[in-house]
Amino acid sequence: MSQQNKYHRLNDIDQLTQKRIQLIKEQLAPQLAQIFGYHALLYSNVSKVVCDDASCIQRQFVIDTHGKDLSLICHFEELPIASDCIDLAVLPAILQQSDNPHQILREVERVLIPEGIVIVIGRNPISWLGVRQKLKQWRVSRHSHDNND
Repeated sequence: MSQQNKYHRLNDIDQLTQKRIQLIKEQLAPQLAQIFGYHALLYSNVSKVVCDDASCIQRQFVIDTHGKDLSLICHFEELPIASDCIDLAVLPAILQQSDNPHQILREVERVLIPEGIVIVIGRNPISWLGVRQKLKQWRVSRHSHDNND
């Protein structure tokens, strides 16, 4: 594949991602406008983009395992955040990409106040993108299994 074709393909993926994010923003805006509280925990910069204008919560903390413009870099399975202090948690495709989604949910439950709200954003696992991701995970796990033998 030529360098130019790779660039066009990456550009198409970026445009598709931007369209998805815009659609998610439009769908969540009415719900986010009704959520009040003091602290929002936004998993990754994607959730920051989704919640930025629509959320009434002023203190928004963006966390991720790596990256720039983050409030905190940490592992999602072990949040260095006090219990019962977060009003809203937004998880865009975090559970799908995790090896331990149950532990992530346990941590979210721990840091949320009793009346706290969790918004989980994910894609259909039997869509083309979902099947593609599962196939990719299967290839990686099979390849690592073959190397161990």
